[in-house]
Amino acid sequence: MAKKLVVTIKPKTNLVKPVPQRLFARLMYTREVPSEDPDNAAPKTMNLPGSCRVELDVSGGATISVDDYADATTAALQIEFAQGSILFRSDNLATSQATPAASR
Repeated sequence: MAKKLVVTIKPKTNLVKPVPQRLFARLMYTREVPSEDPDNAAPKTMNLPGSCRVELDVSGGATISVDDYADATTAALQIEFAQGSILFRSDNLATSQATPAASR
């Protein structure tokens, strides 16, 4: 069953001055999507790679929310410049607090 995953990004300490460039946070995770197999009557799902990108605010924070996170899989977060160059990457985020996604 797909779960809702919310990741909040905030700096450890307050920024003294705004970052001179636009920065983005990208969450890379495994999506759980319905399988459209016409030969199988039972509903099935399949897992596919997914990502979501949001711009950091002037204080260096952001919140990313996805509703199709595949339970018991890993997620990674990276901070990148507008053109996609990676500034920081964190693999294997703790996703233990993912909650069931609302019915669609």
